[in-house]
Amino acid sequence: MEFQTGQVNAVAVSGRVDQILQWQRSGKVHSVFDSGFNLLFGRRLIHVGVCANGMAPFGIGLDHQAFRNLRRSIQQTEKVIWNSVAHVFVFASGVSLSLMHANRTDHLLQSKPFDERVLINNMHVAVNKMLTENWQTGLTQTEEEHQLFMRYMQTSLSSQQLPFIGRLKELASLANGSKKIVSEHVLDYWIGRGLGLTPSGDDIITGMCAMMAILGELSIFHKQLHYYLYRKGMERTTPVGYEYLWYASEKQYHTHLLDMCNAMLESDGQGMMAALQAMKTIGHTSGADTVTGILLGVKSWQLV
Repeated sequence: MEFQTGQVNAVAVSGRVDQILQWQRSGKVHSVFDSGFNLLFGRRLIHVGVCANGMAPFGIGLDHQAFRNLRRSIQQTEKVIWNSVAHVFVFASGVSLSLMHANRTDHLLQSKPFDERVLINNMHVAVNKMLTENWQTGLTQTEEEHQLFMRYMQTSLSSQQLPFIGRLKELASLANGSKKIVSEHVLDYWIGRGLGLTPSGDDIITGMCAMMAILGELSIFHKQLHYYLYRKGMERTTPVGYEYLWYASEKQYHTHLLDMCNAMLESDGQGMMAALQAMKTIGHTSGADTVTGILLGVKSWQLV
């Protein structure tokens, strides 16, 4: 068996990982979870997980068995060395992870032409699915709040009906380039808001960035986000939340999110349902919060 040699082979790796490793040769195991773990090289995280669960824009993907073998053998905080000649990570515990034969993945989301009618129809499909299946988001606490929130996504509500609607409207206005909104105040409210590995506010902004990127409406907002993260992002949110936001500001996204945004522009109902189902599997509420961000991105585009 492959693991008897102490080495496992990656199936896929994001092209951005190669860039990180051009400048860093030593790192450590940053954080370990049942479904994946993160390496820290310099200031950048590298996520290692199972390909079938999708790929982060800073990710390395393995098959199930290879991941289980590697995950069993590593410890949090242990040192990791990158051997640039052999294209192998060598862990202090003695195991290694090779990128030699891994396929490179591209996570850049570029704008595409689209039919407005298809986009709006798919928006309603997503909202109805989230309502009928009672998707949990990190923003709403009660069933009534959830129903009102979904109604806001399809029509409009006042902040008197649901207090954070005003905050959502501020975020949408900022995203579509309003100069009346102070970006730092809005981002202070959303970034790091909520619990979990990636807080709900981070997920919403990530989904919003992705949808506006594919619609071609991101240029101002992503620059504001990038500048904010550079100045104060690390003190506002979790390390993993920060990483996803950093790549979102550069139009780089998780493969499930890429698929979801592309599905929003297609008239293929089955593809849309499959993309939604894949999003639902992400974290406890992260998938739902990210889809919420996508829907808010559509609303922001409608305001332009």
